[in-house]
Amino acid sequence: AAALGGQSVPPPLAAVGALVGAVVPGVIAWIRNRDDHIGLGWGDVKLCLGLGAWLGPVGVLAVILLSGLVMVPAHLLGRGRLLLPFGPALAVAAVAVALAAALLHSPLVPLSSWP
Repeated sequence: AAALGGQSVPPPLAAVGALVGAVVPGVIAWIRNRDDHIGLGWGDVKLCLGLGAWLGPVGVLAVILLSGLVMVPAHLLGRGRLLLPFGPALAVAAVAVALAAALLHSPLVPLSSWP
């Protein structure tokens, strides 16, 4: 957050964000992987946990949604045969959400102290 010129997420909000970042993709990974489908991996869950601590609960949900919106068309263009890693989409979406929150002075994602 400091690298973007923003303020830190308060510790209680960071804890909630980490929990949301771990539970939401964790449930998706568990559901997809229990039937031997290749889907969200546990590394993606760990990445979302860290992103949740950095961006807070609203920010990590925005990251998950935005990265999903990017990956669905990419998956459809590959006609389901192309296995694409989800981590890079999460990373790009996280930077986009952090920059948007900082530039728009969003009260939902506490990275909004840019002048």
